[in-house]
Amino acid sequence: MTLNNCFKSDKVRPSLKLIMISLAVLSVFATASTQVLAETGIYTDVDVMYNQVKVSNGKYNPWSGKIKLGYNITKNWAIEGQYGSSFKDDTNNGVTVELKQVMGAYVRWGSDMHNNVRLYILLGQGRSVVAYTGNESHEDTLDGFSWAIGAEERSSTYKSMSYTIEYTSYYHKSGQDVSGLSLGLRFDF
Repeated sequence: MTLNNCFKSDKVRPSLKLIMISLAVLSVFATASTQVLAETGIYTDVDVMYNQVKVSNGKYNPWSGKIKLGYNITKNWAIEGQYGSSFKDDTNNGVTVELKQVMGAYVRWGSDMHNNVRLYILLGQGRSVVAYTGNESHEDTLDGFSWAIGAEERSSTYKSMSYTIEYTSYYHKSGQDVSGLSLGLRFDF
């Protein structure tokens, strides 16, 4: 798919809109919250995720990498974007499943730090692109409500780094489910 055709495709257009809206919201909140610099700022997270893809013909467990980028509006509230793609596909009954893309835009609420641990939840919109290869090859794009719950523990050695664990439900509707459990490293700037 050429770049010119990419912008004409209906499959790509909603993800571009989602990214543009997320960036606009991020800009507004970043500008409006500059008075609280000690508790705000940009963060990124790099994760490895064990996924579960449930569809009518079975369950699949591809592995993926995931990158998160967010902005802490206050010490408890943030906005966050996520993007991931599988690096190890899964095969079941002659069908191979590749999680080509998982992405989401979220509002995040996190508890106050207690003994260097914070719990958090994410609510937003997710998109999963799942490719099936076997007797018939096809690709599904699944858009819908997405949520996550997680915990992070601040490193005692490097105060700007945290260890994270997160369960994310990217899509759950019509007998189909895309979710994952991830472990990662978060860096605050």
